[in-house]
Amino acid sequence: MTIKPETPEFLSHDNTPKRNSHDAPPEELRDEFARLVNSWKTGHHRGFDVAQMIEHPAYQRIIEMGEGAVPLILEELEREVDHWFPALRQLTGASPVPEESKGNLAKMRDAWLGWGRDEDYI
Repeated sequence: MTIKPETPEFLSHDNTPKRNSHDAPPEELRDEFARLVNSWKTGHHRGFDVAQMIEHPAYQRIIEMGEGAVPLILEELEREVDHWFPALRQLTGASPVPEESKGNLAKMRDAWLGWGRDEDYI
């Protein structure tokens, strides 16, 4: 049996077509992302405020990678909690963190990872 795109399995809650699962990022993108993450993590210190962290050139370059960086950021967030939330908001326009969870990095991470699963990024 073939499922047609207009059947419920392919429609989101508002009856628009569901996005297909996102393809795995190309290896070159993964390599560049890993290099930039390493540069960012060695170039910022935990004592810096979030604004200073996200102004780092490597963090900004990750944002410039566009939507292809989203699954990579989410994978990184699964491994280690860090300040990826501004990049995710900028890249996706989403804001899945409930008001009561803001400021709690673990809860913020969980909200973004749940969003990533719902949106087929992870």
